Amino acid sequence: MGVLFIQCVHGYLLMITTFINHAQALRDGKNEQFRHVVEKRYSDLISRGHIAISYGLSFIPRVVEYYGDSHSSYLDAGCGQCSVVQFLVNVKKHANGVEVSESALSTSPACANLLKRGVVLHSSLMSIQFPDDSFDVVFSSDVLEHIPQQDIPPVILELVRVSKGDIFLSISLRRAGLDPKPPAPAIIHVTVQPREWWDLQFLSAGCVVNHKSLRSVLAGRSITIEPWLFSYRCGNLSSSDQGDKPNLKDSLWSSNKKCSYLMKPRIL
Repeated sequence: MGVLFIQCVHGYLLMITTFINHAQALRDGKNEQFRHVVEKRYSDLISRGHIAISYGLSFIPRVVEYYGDSHSSYLDAGCGQCSVVQFLVNVKKHANGVEVSESALSTSPACANLLKRGVVLHSSLMSIQFPDDSFDVVFSSDVLEHIPQQDIPPVILELVRVSKGDIFLSISLRRAGLDPKPPAPAIIHVTVQPREWWDLQFLSAGCVVNHKSLRSVLAGRSITIEPWLFSYRCGNLSSSDQGDKPNLKDSLWSSNKKCSYLMKPRIL
């Protein structure tokens, strides 16, 4: 009786394990399929001319001014058509870029030259082809909202891994203009979340909000003017380097109604 019971339990556990593994495989397959669909849509938008210039060009000069000469190496994570990387090269920074879209890289003269020189790489943010602690500043402009939500944690960990401590980025907080209206699922900005959600993702990766850099880049203006800007200090920080953990009661970072109508218009 005891042996039969053990055999039954073993068979039951084997069946449950097989079911879980099968479900995991199906989920991973669907995630991979969805990832490829999102990347193809993004490439199609670029090839049709919907994304012609990086929004990052509007604030990267302020970022470079803030970090100054002490920060000489930059990575543009999701560099699109390479305009930010080219700007950084022009102002004598050691710059690199990674971009997953072949359309972006193949349609830009700037990218062609930078690819040939090995400055820009065709690479996913899920696995950035640079060693740990490679860059003084990891920069990204309007990229993370295009990434499926299940991929956000590993992507953030990759940004943190290759950074020496500073990350500055913009993330859209609403659907793209070409996305269908709710309740239909978004197809372009597939991860749309409030500021607090993004702050908590970076907090989970060992980062703190860098209020000082945000205030400098905003030039004294309220975050409600550009609520899509984010800045973090990450990694093993000394006490003098510590920023602030997200304070959800702080009106400076709150995604309130005022922010919702001050968000910049999107080409997409």
